[in-house]
Amino acid sequence: MSEESTQMTGGRQSAAKRARRRIHSRWSTTQKLTLTSVAISALSFFFAVGALLYTVRKEREMKMLDMLSHFQQRYDLVVYDVKSKVQAGNARALEAYYYRFWDLQFEQYQDWKAGFITPEIFTSWMDFRNREWQQNEEVGGMKYQQGWEESRKYLGDEKFSQFMKEVFKGNRAAYANGP
Repeated sequence: MSEESTQMTGGRQSAAKRARRRIHSRWSTTQKLTLTSVAISALSFFFAVGALLYTVRKEREMKMLDMLSHFQQRYDLVVYDVKSKVQAGNARALEAYYYRFWDLQFEQYQDWKAGFITPEIFTSWMDFRNREWQQNEEVGGMKYQQGWEESRKYLGDEKFSQFMKEVFKGNRAAYANGP
């Protein structure tokens, strides 16, 4: 190799080194720190959003459990306490029984429509309503179906009435897959 070609190769290498140094020297220490802090801030933001979404989901799950517990307490009160008063001959309790029972069903329906009650739980409840309709048992001299008719007028919500009509027919497609 000639001396001239070695100088050319060495010259190219040193030019490449100089170009790399220029690229690295374009970013000052302040700029590098600023870029690093922006990257850390962006990561922190994404972690915070993820934590917020997780918290909201868990809070919703807890609220749903509270709501289900509240519904069960109300159901027990109506079906066991008020029903026993009706069976004892309290005429005012009879009207209150069906109004309170169907008011609870209506509230559950609204919460199901809003997505607060899972389709599995609501399906179980509506299956019970269907069986009760078919059995048409008497409470204090009033049959289940008659109690519904009286309460339906009291509630005055046509969508709920149509929905319950489907439940009474045994149309599980009206509620089994969610609202």
